[in-house]
Amino acid sequence: MKRRLPLALTGLLLGLTALTNLITKFVNRPVGYSLLLLCLGLWLVLAGYFLLNKKDCQKQLTSLLAASTFPTYFMAMMLSPLVLPLAKPYLLSIWALGLLGHLTFLILFSIRAKKQASWEQVYPGWFVIYVGPAAASITARLVGQVLLGQVIFYLTFLAYLILMLALFYRLAKWPLREQELPNIAIMAAPSSLLLLAFLQLYPSGHPAFLLLLLLLSQGFYWGSFLYLARHLKTWFVPGFSAFTFPSVSTATALKLSLMRLQLTEGWLVSLSNFEIGLASLIVAYVALAYLYYLSKSKA
Repeated sequence: MKRRLPLALTGLLLGLTALTNLITKFVNRPVGYSLLLLCLGLWLVLAGYFLLNKKDCQKQLTSLLAASTFPTYFMAMMLSPLVLPLAKPYLLSIWALGLLGHLTFLILFSIRAKKQASWEQVYPGWFVIYVGPAAASITARLVGQVLLGQVIFYLTFLAYLILMLALFYRLAKWPLREQELPNIAIMAAPSSLLLLAFLQLYPSGHPAFLLLLLLLSQGFYWGSFLYLARHLKTWFVPGFSAFTFPSVSTATALKLSLMRLQLTEGWLVSLSNFEIGLASLIVAYVALAYLYYLSKSKA
């Protein structure tokens, strides 16, 4: 009996891809390679589901909330050069396909949102749509597209500023309902994503801008997660995949920032180690919860 896969599972794919890079580079290479196998398996499962269950995918995407987080699939493709060094001849093609897919979805989403969206339908997940292409900036140097990566970085940074103001207004006037609360976790992602892009694009970038992005990254991360700890009352919904990438990207951004600033000891280093452990636990929890959820759900 076929199981219906929530498209929110693409968020877990992105988080798992980012965690694979983090663990491989900074924690344990063999464990990272094991995570890579899980990434590839999940990527193939989702690709097969998209091809064989087009009607169900289209039905799920009728919700602007679900549609706004779907491009995490393309973001995972854009990050693939970080975790697939042995596939070097194909990395530019995978990267370009992910970027093209994301931009195409961005255009279609924007047209639809202009016709249908009200303020109540503006979600933190919209960061995925409009700031998500910055994932291409993180790996642009690895595929020889630094200039394009820089252009994308500045455009997504501008989108980040505009959308952040819009979301503050929306959330102040129309708070999210309980079933929508996991989406708040995405508030932590864009500043970390942009910080990672900045670190990769500008090896000698200005420390003041780095520190600004780092403060935004940590502030939104802990602010959003502490808010959810107080208000979230359920053990799991498919939207929990929204927790994975923000936690991993924030931990990675802090680790790389400390390396850039040549800080090798002190409480920030301890915080970095804690965030890496926390990110690993969050991804593991969401992955196991998904397995349980899918095993119990009806087709």
